[in-house]
Amino acid sequence: MLVALFSAIPARALTQVDMLLDVQATFMHEVGRVVVDESYERDLVRHAEGLIRQNQARFDSSQFFLLVDRNHNIQKAFLAFYDATGKNVILIGADNISTGNPNRRGHFETPIGIFENNPSNMSYRALGTRNKQGWRGFGTKGNRVWDLGWQRTIRGRGEPMDIRMLVHATDPDQGEPRLGTVQSKGCVRVSMRMNRFLDRYGVLDRAYEEHTKAKYVLLAGRNPVPFAGKFVVVVDSGKSNPPHEAGFPLHTVYNTKTPARTRGRLCVWRDGLVSAATVSALGSATAEAAAITTSETAFTTRRAITLWASKRNGERAPIHLLAVPAIDSRLGFRLGCHLHEAETA
Repeated sequence: MLVALFSAIPARALTQVDMLLDVQATFMHEVGRVVVDESYERDLVRHAEGLIRQNQARFDSSQFFLLVDRNHNIQKAFLAFYDATGKNVILIGADNISTGNPNRRGHFETPIGIFENNPSNMSYRALGTRNKQGWRGFGTKGNRVWDLGWQRTIRGRGEPMDIRMLVHATDPDQGEPRLGTVQSKGCVRVSMRMNRFLDRYGVLDRAYEEHTKAKYVLLAGRNPVPFAGKFVVVVDSGKSNPPHEAGFPLHTVYNTKTPARTRGRLCVWRDGLVSAATVSALGSATAEAAAITTSETAFTTRRAITLWASKRNGERAPIHLLAVPAIDSRLGFRLGCHLHEAETA
């Protein structure tokens, strides 16, 4: 049983408590109930609250969010609510998931951090196609795929890599029975029930509801929850939150108008990544302008391309292409990022 779900909310917010109880009842009915240890829940809440405190400006109001525990021995995702008044995290319900397996070839650790779901990395929907092994990488046709953008992670013995981080369903026949264990290439795999719940009730779609031109990706018959949010928070209950895994943007165009905001971060230069500080250190306006021009030219070219994933699964890739690394001959991505979950084991 979930611990002290609403004890942190004072009587002044009775209507909010009623709303949370209604959402919990709906979650239990449509997704199910996964029972976890109460002491574990308390530790998980502390992890989440600690990470949110480090990024307090991003959680400026009460809202729902998806809390993911990538701990290899846990593999759970929680529908959670952040109460901005009391600065408390409240767990509503849980379900089994699969995150990345960094010890497997071509696979990566799911990064820790706070990741924002917004139209700058447009969501899309699965086509339901099968790969050669019969897997539907994103599940059945119409399932939502939340695109959280390029994120820095590791593989193997700690080699840093960039992946396109997604939250999506998996094959209902071959993938769902494996939820609860590390299986993915770095994305967060959820059950079809969780996928449909998050989609139908717009749990993570605050930014989409506020963006008129982005609503086309949302369900026509959706029923958005009050206090819809926009964040996926990933923690690892088995270790502390590393400061380098914070869910910050990885690919930043160097902007001469706001150089202070880009110093020490990354900018795109030619076909690779260089530190913005390195560009600044050149001390030459001509060299800096050349770098910017090269980056913008590369962006223009890449944005004109409509990518398709490799023939192995036939899923459509997102067409919002910003800071895309070099594209290989199979129309996949280098640097370990992926557009599908096509592995069979």
